[in-house]
Amino acid sequence: MPIPPIQKQLAVMQIEKYCKNMVPLHVQHQVKSKYELDKNTIILIESRPKWDDESVWIDIPIAKIRYEIKSMTWKLYCVLGNGKWISYDGLSPQKDMQKCLDEIEADPTCIFWG
Repeated sequence: MPIPPIQKQLAVMQIEKYCKNMVPLHVQHQVKSKYELDKNTIILIESRPKWDDESVWIDIPIAKIRYEIKSMTWKLYCVLGNGKWISYDGLSPQKDMQKCLDEIEADPTCIFWG
């Protein structure tokens, strides 16, 4: 089941603002922040030029935020080096997706940004 329309609209506004403010203008030729939205899941992505061919950009998944329909909350996930997504235990499910974005930004466990 997809995200309810009002929740989706708010989530898109929040993630777009986050991505826009994530990377300073003077380095946007080297790194970009973007997202993918699919049904009830948003994946935050960092995009950079490939190390051996700067004309090719590669996408690196940073975090996944999933809307849980039954509880009407957002659950945060992190990605392991092998590409497997696991539940992020540092933050309980949240009614406001912004709290997930704040946790990604703060990165107290260094799991998102290293």
